Amino acid sequence: MKWGRMKWNLESIRPRASGRTGEQRAAARVRLVYFIGVCFLLQGLYWGLLRPILTAPRGDFDSIAVADASVAVLSAPDDAAVAAADFHAQELPFDECCDAAGYRAVRMHFRLIHVPSEGLGIYPFVGADNYRLSVNGSIIYSEGRLTTDGITYDGNVRRVFRVPQGVLKAGDNTIEFVLSRDPAIPQFSLAPPLLGNYAKLQSALAGRLFWLNDWFTVSITIGVAISLFSLIVLWRSRQRAEVLWAFLLIAGWTAKLAYYQWTDPPVSGETRLLLLYAFVNFIPVAWFNFANVGNVAWRRPLMVASLLSYATTLGVNAAILHWDIWDGADTIDRVSMLYSAVLAITAIGAFSVSLFRRREGHVWQHAFFLLCLSLIVVDSIAEIMLADFGHNVNTSMPFLIVGFVAAFLAGNVRLFQSSAQLNTLLSQQLSERTAELEQAHRREQGLVRIRAHHEERRRILRDMHDGLGSQLMSMLLAARRGEAKPEAVADGLQSVVDEMRLMVDSMDSVGESLLAALTLFRDRVAPRVEAAGFQFDWKNGFGDEFPDYGPRPTLQIFRILQEAVVNAMKHSGGKVISVVVGSQPAHPRLPRISVIDNGTGIADGAGRGRGLSNMRSRAKSFGATIDWVATGTGTEVVLDLPAPPELEISP
Repeated sequence: MKWGRMKWNLESIRPRASGRTGEQRAAARVRLVYFIGVCFLLQGLYWGLLRPILTAPRGDFDSIAVADASVAVLSAPDDAAVAAADFHAQELPFDECCDAAGYRAVRMHFRLIHVPSEGLGIYPFVGADNYRLSVNGSIIYSEGRLTTDGITYDGNVRRVFRVPQGVLKAGDNTIEFVLSRDPAIPQFSLAPPLLGNYAKLQSALAGRLFWLNDWFTVSITIGVAISLFSLIVLWRSRQRAEVLWAFLLIAGWTAKLAYYQWTDPPVSGETRLLLLYAFVNFIPVAWFNFANVGNVAWRRPLMVASLLSYATTLGVNAAILHWDIWDGADTIDRVSMLYSAVLAITAIGAFSVSLFRRREGHVWQHAFFLLCLSLIVVDSIAEIMLADFGHNVNTSMPFLIVGFVAAFLAGNVRLFQSSAQLNTLLSQQLSERTAELEQAHRREQGLVRIRAHHEERRRILRDMHDGLGSQLMSMLLAARRGEAKPEAVADGLQSVVDEMRLMVDSMDSVGESLLAALTLFRDRVAPRVEAAGFQFDWKNGFGDEFPDYGPRPTLQIFRILQEAVVNAMKHSGGKVISVVVGSQPAHPRLPRISVIDNGTGIADGAGRGRGLSNMRSRAKSFGATIDWVATGTGTEVVLDLPAPPELEISP
């Protein structure tokens, strides 16, 4: 099984003749040539354009020569120890490695014909954890703590220091450095400083100082920002393995740069040094696992193997440093650089295999990844050979990180395009379904209105048969028997005419809104009530903002009010009929409609009879409540309307 999988992996790079057509093999060759061309283009852009900018050679500057250097071993980093020290002559640059940690003092001299009014500038080249700079006994620079017990690491500062006029003198001047190293790296170095006009020296070194100081701050800021962005993507992404290793890679880069700005760590020098190489070696580990994400069969075993090798390397480094095996810190450096180079080359191989497994896209993405990995290899080899073409990853980090993110996104552009196309398709389908639902809703509203009118017509026919029919039949029988009195016949016919008018009115639409229905009701009922000899009063204390009840409940409300007014006209015996629209005491936002008369009241039992039963049934059909209240001077019909979400209309 393993051999079959290995064979398949090899065939993904060099496919079998029987597995692909001639066109596919030709396309693979074109793809390979294209990939190699892109790699050469990116390498040329970096080494020919970007690196010359990043290295920023200093401008022309005439430096005052320093001479007569001497060195002494100090017992402590203070003035008393310097005064008691035994200095011996030393040629510059001074370089002392791997003997004993502690303190050194270096003196050198320069001559001035006259003291410049603006003073001088000095730019030191120091290799120490921390140092103090003095000119003619006056301290020019001293930061943090120099004692090896609790030392701070301010020796990484790169600045042009101003030497004031009052410190200088015509003739011989003395520059003095007090250097301090903890036991982790027992190495001192010092090159002749640049010395001269402050403004000119600052101008000549402006570019170099930017890349050595401000650029680190910019790099760390960009690294932190993109690390946070990666965390957000990791939280939302389904490709968690790929995004996770991308996040760890960028975070490792950022932590490595932040290490150089960490001047006062709460750890020992040995622990601090081990942290540095932990960051240095983790970057190629993250690269390797990022490159290996697409290898589904071997991804987990290779990830475990890489992490075990990483842990082993850290353990070896800790042992070498703790027991001072071989050359201590120098050996750790060589071991770590060799490990980084090997893992970076392995990651290059993994990316190459991954590229040719895929038959489209990802060329620029993989070419950029290979550029980043090649810089790790170059830096590692330069460090091992003590060559002067390293530190590419540190100085180019922001460009590499931004390019890395751009390449990663570009490599997944098809996914984003597919998502955009899918969103467009879903949006179109949603619009179509919305239009269909709106059309169906309009049809449903029409059907509801038609059904409501049909049911109302059937009710009216029943009322005509049961009410008007029986009343006319009674008058007809009374007339045939000779028992009909003219006054009774006239009253009966008037009642029939009034009820017929209301029935005819009920065949018209009352509209879909309650406000329109109430307005129509008032306009139709008022003349007929007044024609029947009643005074008609109308009062609306609710306003015009009625809830939306829909056409069918609105029609039911209209019919209830009709029957309430007809009943008052027939049975109240009063002279005034009032309709009051107001709010319910318990629910001020819901309407209450009352029909009030000043007749004889309902002492003999409200709610009995077909008319009152119909009114109850209508109110119940849409969730309203109706009641008849004896007021002492007549009867009040109280209709409380429900909240629209409570509407349950029976078919």
